Amino acid sequence: MLKKEKISLKWSNLAFLFVIVFLISASTSFASYTTDLIAGQNYDVGDVTVWDDGTYLYVKYQTIFGWYMSATHLHVATTLKGIPQANGNPIPGRFAYKTNHNPMVSEFTYKVKIPGSGMLYIATHADTCTSLKTSPSGTVNLSTQFGVKLTGWDSYIKVYVNGLVLNGYYEGFCIEPDKGIFSNISYTSGLTSTYDPSAAILVTYGQNLDLVNFILNQDLVGKNSISGGQYTFGDIQQAIWMLVAGTYKTNDPQIGLWSPARAQEIIDLANMYGEGYVPPPGGVMAVILCPKWDVFGDGTLILDMQKIIIIVPVPYGGCETAWGKGPGFSGKNWAMYFTYTP
Repeated sequence: MLKKEKISLKWSNLAFLFVIVFLISASTSFASYTTDLIAGQNYDVGDVTVWDDGTYLYVKYQTIFGWYMSATHLHVATTLKGIPQANGNPIPGRFAYKTNHNPMVSEFTYKVKIPGSGMLYIATHADTCTSLKTSPSGTVNLSTQFGVKLTGWDSYIKVYVNGLVLNGYYEGFCIEPDKGIFSNISYTSGLTSTYDPSAAILVTYGQNLDLVNFILNQDLVGKNSISGGQYTFGDIQQAIWMLVAGTYKTNDPQIGLWSPARAQEIIDLANMYGEGYVPPPGGVMAVILCPKWDVFGDGTLILDMQKIIIIVPVPYGGCETAWGKGPGFSGKNWAMYFTYTP
């Protein structure tokens, strides 16, 4: 009986401790609040979430897919008048916390000391832009040069494009290892964005074009590889061939230095992080060219040459000012604020 009483006492003590821990945990839990991030008065482009730990306030801006922030501004005050204003309109440039984001971001969090006690008035402003998955279309003339012949190139080939929508030199890569293309010959080609649904039928493994765009936005050339050495444009070219054509091209004299191990590292990185990738404003995207060669210049013999991609800046839509949703300020602008009590 004595043994059973001791066991019963131990379980009783454990139950008591559990209740104490639960009460302590409950008393130290902190509030959180989420509101919409509204751009251009009408577009819900994300959320602003606020929480605290008793000492610091955390304010997280997060945009939805396809929207990015080039700047964020935050002000936290104990009264509405404590937010910098002119004629009832807030002045983000005078807010206590501000950050320019280059490249643009889809998420950013501020950590600030809680100013006093009681209800807080919070103004969250962001400059937002939407990324477009389209690109210029039309017909262009082009010629190519292979990068191995010059130093300092970050791509396999350099492509000179002459057209109404694109003009000048563009870095490029080939996407058909079993075909060739001649340097310094004039070709004609249409333009197809790698985010256009029709692009998938232009390559063997069209489902991997998002992975290619991920690779092109990592600026890998010259960076150190885990397997040794630095990444070259040859490593990137071989990785692209493997992803879109399913094979390397090992007998190409133009490829320069490359390593199967480094190429595989790039492929693994793309498979891990590149699924569904959409480059942000300020990034780059691949546009597919399908060069045709009018051999005699009279239309009697037209040859389909190696398909290539050129790297162009991401086209993006208009930018809009955005505010965390809440009551409006008293001025004529549509700016908003919200309240939070730690």
